[in-house]
Amino acid sequence: MRFRTFTIMLHPLLLFLSAFFILASAQTTFQPYGQPFASPVTASQGLTAHVLFSNLTAPRGIAFDALHNLLVVERGFGVTAFHPAANGSGTLRTVVISSPNFTQGIQIDEEKLYLSTATEALLYRYNASSMSVRGPATVLVTGFNTGGELITHTLQLSLDRHTLLIASGVRTGGKHRPHSPNALFGELANGHLVAYGIRNPAGIAYSSTDANRLFIVENGASIDNVTGLTPAFVNDNPADEAEALDLNQEAPFFGFPDCTTMWNGNADPAGVPRYAGYARGRQFSLHLEQGLDDAWCQDCRITSRRRLASSVPLDIKFYTGGDRGRGGLPSGWKGDAFVSFHGSFDRTPPTGYGVVRLPDPNLANSSYSFVVQAADLSTCTPGTCIRPVGLAFGQDGRLYTFDRLSLTMLALTSVFSFAALGVACVAAAVLPRAGSVSCVSTPLVGTLRAFGSDAVSIPPSSNVSLLYASDNTVKLIMATDDAAAITLVGATASGATYNNDGDGSFSMALVEEDGQQVVNVAITNTDDRLIDIRFN
Repeated sequence: MRFRTFTIMLHPLLLFLSAFFILASAQTTFQPYGQPFASPVTASQGLTAHVLFSNLTAPRGIAFDALHNLLVVERGFGVTAFHPAANGSGTLRTVVISSPNFTQGIQIDEEKLYLSTATEALLYRYNASSMSVRGPATVLVTGFNTGGELITHTLQLSLDRHTLLIASGVRTGGKHRPHSPNALFGELANGHLVAYGIRNPAGIAYSSTDANRLFIVENGASIDNVTGLTPAFVNDNPADEAEALDLNQEAPFFGFPDCTTMWNGNADPAGVPRYAGYARGRQFSLHLEQGLDDAWCQDCRITSRRRLASSVPLDIKFYTGGDRGRGGLPSGWKGDAFVSFHGSFDRTPPTGYGVVRLPDPNLANSSYSFVVQAADLSTCTPGTCIRPVGLAFGQDGRLYTFDRLSLTMLALTSVFSFAALGVACVAAAVLPRAGSVSCVSTPLVGTLRAFGSDAVSIPPSSNVSLLYASDNTVKLIMATDDAAAITLVGATASGATYNNDGDGSFSMALVEEDGQQVVNVAITNTDDRLIDIRFN
């Protein structure tokens, strides 16, 4: 099977094509916050992962609508939408379309909902307010290859929303002619070819800064049954890949199925000596046809690509920034790519099982780091650890993904950490008059919350202190089991802003709310993270 990515222009005439009808359902279910992961995960420093909803049916592609509802393709079930409950206590799941036919692809443009099945690309009229579709689907493209298991058909709208990219498998029959792509794609020749010779373009994303720059992540070829390759060699080969395309150039050929990419040529030098010393990223032949050897593969037109460990990448998204005060990822990561690693199937030791950040959007090197991953990779098999699938960034800058193993929706957010500046005593719950000094052992009860998001309680074990001095200054001192203390010094004048030893600023105000004296503190640290701390 050969895979390609092609585009179709979204011409209005397409709206009059024949279609079939799928009924929408208003079924809604609720899950409270605070549910555990089915398998432990760990997040990188400064980030935290939360379960938002569990027990989905094989989630795959995900996308936000115009009202920030998160729509998900649940393979074998249909399309569902997720949004916070009005009271802030959990997540609601609403069934948008009930159908077992959807595979993975999903894109949303205002009232247009694009979905893929094994054989078609479809367009629905969608209402974000009611999270429902109106009328029958329009068939945009039909006749996809249904042979084999790679029938997911990832979808991606262009940045101007005028073009739909579709990843498609094709029927090949006959001699492989890699430089005659039109001979390979038959009934789909009316689409504009973007790339071919890609095994499984599971994730597609446009550059956040260049509308003509396209990125694809694909799973490496399955070489278990290739003659002359040992299990030890196959354990470490081939590489998965992230590829960069210039849409102003002729569609490139990436070599599949005759060629694949080396990850470790020295994986078994005794059993497979001919590849010993091959550099990572070098193309080698699977010798499926006479004459298509290693030299032929290395002469194929290969554009910019990055080698990834055998970890089954399924999606790629670029971070365009967000609101740090609402839990968004660091502003310094703007423009970076994020890739979901579904996890290796039969590799020893296991790899993947997490989400990685690629700091170089041009794929000039192979460095990346995990932002969330299974806590213990040594225990991972395809049925025991987190297995991320689709990715999406919310308006708040949080990263959302779905875990296919535990069928869990999770959000990855920034957390506030404190610098080590010492701890003093605990102040009185009832604030003293200005000019006096108070230092007693009665702890304050407080809430730490990010603007625009749900409240997060300060742990009971926290040491939260307010110290009032005779010079009319206030020291706010906080320490938790997981963070050292920070001391902020300033007067209680409403709206005043004070420097914190070069590590950000804060404002503090003494106000009355519901008959109680309340200290409102707004802190901005060097990461542009704004929080609001209220004590009463």
